[in-house]
Amino acid sequence: MNEQTTNALLAPSACRPRGLRGTAAGSRAMTGQDTTSAIKYTAVVAAWVLIVTAILFGLLWLSQDLPALLAGKAPQSVIDMSLPTNPVHILDLGFFLPAVIVTGVLLLRCRPLAYTMAPSLLVFLLLTGLPILLTPVVQAARGETAAWGVAIPIGTLTVTLLVAVVWLLSTMRAHEGPAATPEVAK
Repeated sequence: MNEQTTNALLAPSACRPRGLRGTAAGSRAMTGQDTTSAIKYTAVVAAWVLIVTAILFGLLWLSQDLPALLAGKAPQSVIDMSLPTNPVHILDLGFFLPAVIVTGVLLLRCRPLAYTMAPSLLVFLLLTGLPILLTPVVQAARGETAAWGVAIPIGTLTVTLLVAVVWLLSTMRAHEGPAATPEVAK
């Protein structure tokens, strides 16, 4: 498979080079809205949701780690877990959050790989929010002091992620019709 065929299969028609759009008439959405503007607008929104979410989680983890580091002691979360370090912070700050930011930037640039990665990362972030939302419910059910303060910000973020992933996938699906077939090089 050559690079043009690979790009045609991975990227929505709006971000493909002109020669790979398939039939021009087929690249219009059923609503009559221009395919290019619809998919690009949705991709830009999804990209910024990814970037902002990654930055917010990074700042949250750093707000716990940096004060402890500057004070020369272990963060409270590490002490509570009886671990030498917080594996969630290491994996998020070292791998996952940079990957989310890079995917968001690539999505802004209409790179084919970003259209493959973005829905997966949006779903992963969405699933990350669910246990955080359920923790206060479980704490209250066990008779412990529930931390309800996280419910509104994490709930808002989780709903935003859900809307972003559904909107992105539905827009990609709506525009993959006739335009998804690459033209044969003449």
